[in-house]
Amino acid sequence: MKKLFPEVKWVEAYIVLVVKQTALMMGCSQNKITNALKPKATIENRKTSKSTDHSIAVLSKKDLFKPVRRRLLESNLSARSPRKVPLLSENNVAKRKAFTKKHIDWSGPDMERKWHKILWTDGTKINLINSGEKQYVRRPPSWELLPRYATKL
Repeated sequence: MKKLFPEVKWVEAYIVLVVKQTALMMGCSQNKITNALKPKATIENRKTSKSTDHSIAVLSKKDLFKPVRRRLLESNLSARSPRKVPLLSENNVAKRKAFTKKHIDWSGPDMERKWHKILWTDGTKINLINSGEKQYVRRPPSWELLPRYATKL
């Protein structure tokens, strides 16, 4: 084509010169100017059909976890708030059991005097993890106090 129309070479050189000058005036790159001059894509030259676009939109809006949730509910495993239980290590539990076995006879008229000597701490709550956000567990209704279905205070 350049052999047939030698003036094309001059036109291309002129376009390059105009792009350079425009880029300098605008303070941006030459690629930005040439990209702005390119024709924009229209609806006619789409890569996907309208039916494909519709299918993509339907699939993206579909709740993929609904069948899983349905099966969990059928198994009587609905989302529940976990029970709050005190944070006790095995050592704490053993000490509490030993205390109750040792003091099981603390009943009767002098009960109040004995129990008043015990130091009761307040239940101050300090959030280190999760900072108070709501959590849910899936558990059978009667297993609420099992450690794996409860949160620690």
